[in-house]
Amino acid sequence: GFLEPTASSDQPLALGDPTVSGENFSPGEPVSPETVAQYLPAVGAAAPSINQPLPEEVVLDNGLQILLLPTPGMSTVTIDGWVNAGDRFDPEDKPGTAALTALNLINGTQSKDALALALSVESQGIQFAASTDTEGVNFSVNMLSEDLAFGTETLSDILRNSIFPADQLALTQQQLASQLAATQSDPQGLSGRLFQQTVYPEGHPAHLLATPESVISVAQDDVKTFYDTYYRPDGTVITLVGDFDAAEVRSLLTET
Repeated sequence: GFLEPTASSDQPLALGDPTVSGENFSPGEPVSPETVAQYLPAVGAAAPSINQPLPEEVVLDNGLQILLLPTPGMSTVTIDGWVNAGDRFDPEDKPGTAALTALNLINGTQSKDALALALSVESQGIQFAASTDTEGVNFSVNMLSEDLAFGTETLSDILRNSIFPADQLALTQQQLASQLAATQSDPQGLSGRLFQQTVYPEGHPAHLLATPESVISVAQDDVKTFYDTYYRPDGTVITLVGDFDAAEVRSLLTET
């Protein structure tokens, strides 16, 4: 290529002309197919085998599905999970209930209030995060392998005994409502919402989108009812990857 000057010139520009301002590019001689073939696998060659171990699958009596993939040599364990409690289960008159439920999971259980739970998790260096999409709730827990027993007990407590205190719920409602208001005032965010509601007709789970008003209208009892209805072991999948003994983890998860 060449640069086209803004000033007129009586002399036409020619490719490769050293007087032309800009990079002088020459593709050189074409590379022969034989040379290229040296760097490609032979035709008909078998694909290389990948010795990636498959996770062990365990299904407990209550329907909880667990996938175990021990990785010796690591110092940490990561638990990723999914609960069949996504936005598609939102009540039609109160979209945002699923998101509020997930955001408030760690705000207190029957045995620990929000502060005590946060301090106990922080003291062990455990990180917990949860988010929702249309299909379900995604959560993750990261910890040192030596804290696995405490981490699984805490996760079990959160998924089974959350109480959703009113003060923490109100704070989360304001935060989520502010985020939604910002999205609706942003042209890109607003166009994305309008596009989704145009593609998916009324009655489709993806058509129902939370608004600041719908989030604020969600009551504490709405969240508790949603939690009791959809946070079930037979709708939950948990994966563990890291430094652990599979037999010990199976026993641990069965007890918790």
